[in-house]
Amino acid sequence: MNRNNYIYIVFISLIVLTGCEKFLENTPRASISDDKLFESEAGFEQALNGVYSILATQDLYGDNLTMGYLSALAKNYNITVNSHIFFLTKSFNYENSSRVKAIWNRSYNAIATLNNILSHIDNRQSLFSRDKYRLVKGEALALRAYLHFDLYRLFGENYRTNPDALAIPYRNEFSLSVKAPNTAQEVVRMSLADLNQAEELLSIDPITKEDAHRQYRMNYYATLALKARIYGYIGEGSEAKKYANLVVQGKKFPFVKEAAIATSIADQKDRLFSTELVFALRVKDIAKWTEEANGGTTRYFRYSMFNANNNALTTTQANYRDLFEGTLYPDDFRYKYLFEDEKTNVSGGVEKYPSKYWQKSGSGTSSTDRIDQTVPLVRISEMYYILATYESSVDEALGYLNTVRRNRGIKTDLDATKIDAVQLINEITKEYQKEFYAEGQTFFWYKQIGAERIKFYESVVLPSNYIFPIPVDELEYNPNY
Repeated sequence: MNRNNYIYIVFISLIVLTGCEKFLENTPRASISDDKLFESEAGFEQALNGVYSILATQDLYGDNLTMGYLSALAKNYNITVNSHIFFLTKSFNYENSSRVKAIWNRSYNAIATLNNILSHIDNRQSLFSRDKYRLVKGEALALRAYLHFDLYRLFGENYRTNPDALAIPYRNEFSLSVKAPNTAQEVVRMSLADLNQAEELLSIDPITKEDAHRQYRMNYYATLALKARIYGYIGEGSEAKKYANLVVQGKKFPFVKEAAIATSIADQKDRLFSTELVFALRVKDIAKWTEEANGGTTRYFRYSMFNANNNALTTTQANYRDLFEGTLYPDDFRYKYLFEDEKTNVSGGVEKYPSKYWQKSGSGTSSTDRIDQTVPLVRISEMYYILATYESSVDEALGYLNTVRRNRGIKTDLDATKIDAVQLINEITKEYQKEFYAEGQTFFWYKQIGAERIKFYESVVLPSNYIFPIPVDELEYNPNY
């Protein structure tokens, strides 16, 4: 990374994005030091909150890595006109992509802040009350692993085909020096090392007892779930099952009830299946790009009734029915409740747009109870899919899949006598396609299994199609690639 860019990123991440407005009113920005920033428990918490703010931007999980860019790459949307903002995703064309560069820079921006927190926290442990030291340090370590692992999944080769390939730099120190890229194996090893520390530190997390509102933090169960995701991605099935089971057995994330989705009261309709979220982000400005006109641009999922322009993310009626197998499973909650009709031209053409992000929250709702302004990052259903992927028998695997399906309103179980191991992966893939529509995880699943064919894409998908190019700035200033 360009040294000057990195210095700027660190400065901005520490000062502008920490939410220290009152602090900045009394202290000239140029004179703010780490000693001043980290002189109290509140300073550490504000710095960590700044990281969550970075993650919630459109550059990262507020858009590009969830509903926007990654979901377009997974062919969730029917993009036909060459003026559409995601038209190049039709052919996995990453050339000169500002989004790829933004993902890289913003991620390392957040990592720089995490490393600065971690470089100071042990020497200032006495500043913290009760368990706050363990919570702040545990979250910081787990978030560092989360970001690096996603960067690897985006910019690295498939682990199972080339674990020794150079991937990305794993930055675990606060430093302005150029960092050589690590291999895939090294990135995975260092991610798991951070998570092992985080797991121990977060064992006192209030979420293990009663506080479900910790879903909006990188909590204890989110740490276990990320370990399950990583082990699943690299094919270590026994470890993947171990950690997925720990999350499931925690019984903290009950499946949504149909009544919560079917209600006609907009403020109470739980389109996000909020009880099932192991980890989510609060994205305060999400309505600007999901349902409202933003500076004259078209909203993603709730746009003008006619002549939809180049931002709309919809799918055809036919593709919608095909993806969710609407003829076979018309009662699937995801098919039945999470899409709306939108007219796209004056002759009455209709497409479907996902309404899961068109989430309301009633006036007077407390900040801890509100379910709008939310982007899911880890769902409990993913743990069931990991268990299904690595079970020793098809019958046991289908037990996990059928559990999710029943809790989605599907009345017909998959029959083990009619499904072999290959078909099992196909059924798990169908679940990823349905469950994580507009959430980004489907793209990662395709890459994990090395899918050569993906739904609604006519050509063969090449291994290179799943690899983001390292930004030019990084290649220019880092001679180690």
